[in-house]
Amino acid sequence: MNPDTLKCPYCQTSVRRDTHVCPGCQAFLRYGAPDAAYGLAVIAGAAAGFISDMKLPSSLAWISWPVGLMVLAGAGVLIRRLYRHHVEIRRAGETWR
Repeated sequence: MNPDTLKCPYCQTSVRRDTHVCPGCQAFLRYGAPDAAYGLAVIAGAAAGFISDMKLPSSLAWISWPVGLMVLAGAGVLIRRLYRHHVEIRRAGETWR
């Protein structure tokens, strides 16, 4: 199979990677990371900011915001890199995870 195509698990049709709907069975294709992965990045950034706020002296508490934002940005870059080739294929009526 060509690296620019996928095989639909429902109808076995070859589907181009830039397509959003399978031409054979009308299943939807979704590219990239699931929304839950970005939710975890937000939680990680908030936790890093909170922990740094609790551990640093009050005169340095302002650093907790940049720490949280840097963790959030780093986690976002990592998630995009890990899921850059990820494709989910779902039929109509099925929920996305």
